Amino acid sequence: MNPSLRLTRELIDQIVFGMENQDRDYVLDTLEATVIPADQAEPEELGDRYVDLPEWLSVDGYNLMEQFVATLHNPIYRSRLRSILASGRGVFRQFKDTVRERREIERLWFGFKEKAMRDLVTEWFNDLREREGLERLEAESTETETDQLVELDFVFRPADADELAAIAELDRGAFDEVFPDADEDTIGVYYQASRDGLPAIPDPASTVLVTETQGGDFAGFLWAVTRRSGEASIAYVVQLYTLPEFRGFGLAREALRRFCARAHELRLGEVHLSLAGSSLDLEAGFSGYGLSRHSVELALDVDRWHRSGNG
Repeated sequence: MNPSLRLTRELIDQIVFGMENQDRDYVLDTLEATVIPADQAEPEELGDRYVDLPEWLSVDGYNLMEQFVATLHNPIYRSRLRSILASGRGVFRQFKDTVRERREIERLWFGFKEKAMRDLVTEWFNDLREREGLERLEAESTETETDQLVELDFVFRPADADELAAIAELDRGAFDEVFPDADEDTIGVYYQASRDGLPAIPDPASTVLVTETQGGDFAGFLWAVTRRSGEASIAYVVQLYTLPEFRGFGLAREALRRFCARAHELRLGEVHLSLAGSSLDLEAGFSGYGLSRHSVELALDVDRWHRSGNG
């Protein structure tokens, strides 16, 4: 092997193309740093100048799709893609068509696949170098647009006045969603208690930040209320919601980050985020983001308490 051969992004792309091509065999020309059809290589130099590419079979592609789905946080597309993988018919075509439906999912898939293939090629390449007594090398940086998925594909902006009524309705639905096991009347009491005394969403004391795709599709919103007393000012994030089809991209965290940055510009002292019901499961993630527990509300089911003999 040519000891000066380096793995560039272009060369990795050529190797991956050759690996995935099921119609023709390719080899790496280590002298020219390029991939060529195997039938164009000089037979007497195979294994020296020309090296076989890593084997890549259909089952490897299937396994890669399975690995991607296991990492996908979006519940809707994770379920759909799992069903496709289990169907056993036209899996590759169905998978490709489904991830293409949402540009965000497609970017995640391309980024996941690119990294996995890059890592595989780098490991294979370094194994070749080690067999030749050469030191292992790192591949060139191949950062993709997927690394900036949120910045590229989503917009965060103040809500327009004509959107506020619809957002107010969505707030109630979002609140209900985190109490899936409670009856409607009980949830109504929860909602009333949590909203009593707050200005309405259209009120000037409220701040509403909308998340949408570059194409203008509504993806979620943040609603905060600012309270002031003397020199103290605290922003309470009342609702932080992402539509199910857009979950798993980190949109809620980015909306919160942008709101916190705005709070700093406005010289607000603190930002508080309320969690309730199933959203309590998100506490660890937000704690890692920099938020810390401020208060705890405990609830007692009176009938269950009485039946357990405490009455």
